[in-house]
Amino acid sequence: MPGIHHLDLVVSDPERSLPFYRGLLGPLGYVREGGIEGERGERVVYLGHIAEDAAIGLRERRSDAKPVPYDRYGVGVHHVALSANDRGMADERAAWLREQGAEIESGPAEYGYIPGYYAVLLLRPRRHQARSSTCRATRGSRRSAPARRAPRRAARGARALDG
Repeated sequence: MPGIHHLDLVVSDPERSLPFYRGLLGPLGYVREGGIEGERGERVVYLGHIAEDAAIGLRERRSDAKPVPYDRYGVGVHHVALSANDRGMADERAAWLREQGAEIESGPAEYGYIPGYYAVLLLRPRRHQARSSTCRATRGSRRSAPARRAPRRAARGARALDG
């Protein structure tokens, strides 16, 4: 079935960011891991989904071109939404994110976008390139997704959120 094959997130340091993204995405099925060298010589690590032909890449930054802080309402990516199995998974991912020092914007809660849309929204680290993803559960399909990225906090381990 056609769809998004992969999505690359630019991070300042893939090694520092990998533990956070492994922890966030692993329970959602993104457990296959592989890497490539990008077109500018940068390291790219892909976390692939175990059952779907989809992956999320962490690409080493090669430019300082984006203004800081990143405005998600400007031209660019507004948010990324990932699917989880159910509301319990969305709640569990929100709890895990809080343990990591992530800043939750809102939720987990049901939102009025579509019937049964259940989400946790978080901010991406350091607020530059701020992107978000949501955890949703739709009635009938029992599908869900996780959350936005978290801003850097003084909390232990929060530097891994730099993504």
